[in-house]
Amino acid sequence: LSTLGLTCLNSGDLERARAHIAEALELFQRCGHRVGEAITHLQLGQVEAQRGQSDAARVHLEDSLAIAKQIKHAETEGEAELVFGEIAMEAGNEPVAERHFQRSLSVCSTAGDRRGAAHACWALGRLDLRAGRLAAAQPRRFRAVDQLTRIAANRRAAAPAHCAGPHSGIPAR
Repeated sequence: LSTLGLTCLNSGDLERARAHIAEALELFQRCGHRVGEAITHLQLGQVEAQRGQSDAARVHLEDSLAIAKQIKHAETEGEAELVFGEIAMEAGNEPVAERHFQRSLSVCSTAGDRRGAAHACWALGRLDLRAGRLAAAQPRRFRAVDQLTRIAANRRAAAPAHCAGPHSGIPAR
């Protein structure tokens, strides 16, 4: 259900996204699946942020962050900090946005989450650009692109040969 909700979110159907993810959250809560709870609260925070409902987004993100810290799920913790930062940046509160982006980068770097760290670097670079700090933005954005390119290359290299082909997005070897 949460994957279906993300598909709806990515296609812009925010109401269906919220409904599917909320149903997934209820199921995770019923069975005590804490990782699922943390992730679906994060996803609901993302949906609410896209709907322009910052207060509702913050409630879900706070729940996600609290659970993620409790169960030591760094990927969700870093992503929640990133979304908090995006909300603050959208509201024009650059100092708060920077604190959240820096926390995201720290959590992800410490945990070895290269994808999360790259996204945090990209967000910090965007913040630098908004503030006119071009010299600071460039290395952060290059670092993010480099890291994401390496991750993509590693995924292609690790894919089994039978998965490669014209429709897989993975070049044949």
